[in-house]
Amino acid sequence: MMIAAFMPVLNEAERIGRAISSLQRQTHPISKLVVVDGGSTDTTHEEVEAIATETDFEIDLHVIEGAGVRYSSQFGAEKAAEHLSEEGNGNDGVVLRLEGDSALEETFVERAVSRLEDESHTVFGGPVKPHDPAEKPFLKRVFTLVQNAEELPKGRGMAFRASDFYAVEGYRMESEEDIQASEIDCLEDGILVSKLQERGGVAFCHDTCVYSTVPSTSATSPRRWWIAAKIEREMGPTSYFTRIASPVNKLFYLGERFVEAVHSRRQVP
Repeated sequence: MMIAAFMPVLNEAERIGRAISSLQRQTHPISKLVVVDGGSTDTTHEEVEAIATETDFEIDLHVIEGAGVRYSSQFGAEKAAEHLSEEGNGNDGVVLRLEGDSALEETFVERAVSRLEDESHTVFGGPVKPHDPAEKPFLKRVFTLVQNAEELPKGRGMAFRASDFYAVEGYRMESEEDIQASEIDCLEDGILVSKLQERGGVAFCHDTCVYSTVPSTSATSPRRWWIAAKIEREMGPTSYFTRIASPVNKLFYLGERFVEAVHSRRQVP
């Protein structure tokens, strides 16, 4: 079974090399990587172009200024699925999503293909673990708990058949929705997983994993979390402790802004 990957990114110059290298090391090869950049202001483009000369698979870079993560994900998944169709796989191939700050354990793709050959499964994922084994123990425990408590695939690293992606209309919240014009630009992985769950089973494999960056504080604005609550009201729970994390996340965010403001005032001569 052929597999093509996509990666929505924004300012991932320092991390994207590790992400792409993890695809290169897979025990089951991918045929193509579609990178969708929402308008990076760092050297993400240059990093991708340099890495593309060293990989066994083709890398397509698409820059869409101002694109949110949900639209970038829809665009990238469709491009990956189109590639599978052009290579003669029709809708039988597998689409893999990976984020720019994450990396896959080397058997992830092989196990995804194996599980998704069983048509009763519509989406594949594995536990999320911190990149750095020396990360502070408390942060590691909290991060691992929140990421894996419900044993559902995360957008940091997940796979699904192209046919199922098309059947549920991808990341759209309703039929024919114009995602690019939508105000809702969060929990895109939860939206897709929720829809795929209605179509079939989840394959959550503990024999592989996704490595990811442990955030010290949240960079998600309060407005995005209110929108996340709206998604849950309309679609039902999208998991990831959204209802619990929402107020905690807002406090973290406001605290972070306060500390930055105090620091900025101290820097003023």
